[in-house]
Amino acid sequence: MAWPRSSPPTAHTQKQDVFALILGAPLCYLLLHWLYGRFLLPEGIDRIVQFRISSCCGFADSLFATPMLTNMLYHAVGWLGPEVAWPLLSTFGALAVAAVLVNVLRHVPATPLLRGLYALLLLGALPLLFLALSSPAGALALALAGLAAHALLLYSLEGTTFWLFIAGLSLGLAPFAHPMALGYLLGLAAGLWLVFPGGVQQKWALYVVVFTPFCLLAAGWGFLHWLYGRQGSLFPMVAPPLQGGALPVLSFLVLLLLGLCIGLCILRRHRRSGERHAPGIFARFWWIHLAIWCGMWLFLVRVDAYDPLFLLSFGLFLAAGFLPALPRGGGQVAVAVLLVLFAGVTWWELPQTSPVVRAWQGALAGEHVYGELYGPHLEAASFLQRHLGEGEAVASPSPRARLVWFLSGMDRPFVLPARLDSEGAPSPAYRLLPAGGGGGGSAPVFSNGAWHLVDPDLEVTR
Repeated sequence: MAWPRSSPPTAHTQKQDVFALILGAPLCYLLLHWLYGRFLLPEGIDRIVQFRISSCCGFADSLFATPMLTNMLYHAVGWLGPEVAWPLLSTFGALAVAAVLVNVLRHVPATPLLRGLYALLLLGALPLLFLALSSPAGALALALAGLAAHALLLYSLEGTTFWLFIAGLSLGLAPFAHPMALGYLLGLAAGLWLVFPGGVQQKWALYVVVFTPFCLLAAGWGFLHWLYGRQGSLFPMVAPPLQGGALPVLSFLVLLLLGLCIGLCILRRHRRSGERHAPGIFARFWWIHLAIWCGMWLFLVRVDAYDPLFLLSFGLFLAAGFLPALPRGGGQVAVAVLLVLFAGVTWWELPQTSPVVRAWQGALAGEHVYGELYGPHLEAASFLQRHLGEGEAVASPSPRARLVWFLSGMDRPFVLPARLDSEGAPSPAYRLLPAGGGGGGSAPVFSNGAWHLVDPDLEVTR
């Protein structure tokens, strides 16, 4: 059964899409390069600091930094310097999202004008735009999950096993980019059994092909952890940007309304169309994905102004994947109106509920927002810059000390947790301890709501 579309994409339209992506790449890079000195999530700081200390931490410490996917990609370009490498990696993530969206929208049975409107509304929605431009880990997870869903649909409609292997590889890599992608994979493992027709043997064969890449990658990653004696998690726990913020309830409700509208349009087409096979598959796929998305909200969301953004982007990405199933006419117009509403609501609500998004908007306006994002960490970094003598080192047992080292310019010796017990580590002049963890037995020479800076020579034995 062929994919439902108005006309097959030609080589000419495919060349146009590729040309548009190539043209957009340098523009995206220039924007991200300009933003680098004004706005950067802890995800980027972790990658930059990890690459900086990789030469002294050894191969294992560098290898097991998470997220694995973006860590390896950054190590491939990190030699260019952080001001070039991080915008380059972010551009790659944004282009991956755009490429998957363009490939999906090419199959929408609508006029080029309406497809272009869909593209603008999807890419212009604040959650997806923020994630694509600020978080390569989130962008790659979105692109891989979207590609997997698209490939599974193509396989079910066309029966080509190539798409089944593409879905398996995409699902296998996605959890190593962002932790929320693991929730999507587990949801598919529970729901695909209900989607595909056939007997038990056929379904088991499908599961073997789709989930074997993930099992092999997870087993290999776990074996390497055991081999090198590492205790860290197998899957990434992307550093949340900042605590604070509220759940964007209105954005969630509008997106849920969009999902229900798409589902009802697909069901209506399924009941009235003579094409029973394709609309039926779309209907089953859509309701399973809607259930997965709602389940991720209920069980995985943390109100820290970051996971909600990923889940809003993920839900919008899933909605885009089912636009080709919409019938011509009122259904497409209703979805376009809801996309306009969703874009407007997110641009209004998210800056009020998320301090990170509010700071990002300020950075787009030309403001330097590091003080707003990392106030206590920036205070500690400024103190070290003013009072730390040349060659004097600072040690810290907290992984969050990477923020302080990055904000201090990374031009002073810093003994991070990976090197605290290693040979050749410099003797620290100060110890940087998290607030609430005790002052090490001495009065701190500097203290704020996040850090205590103590002199080891003044510590007393308890």
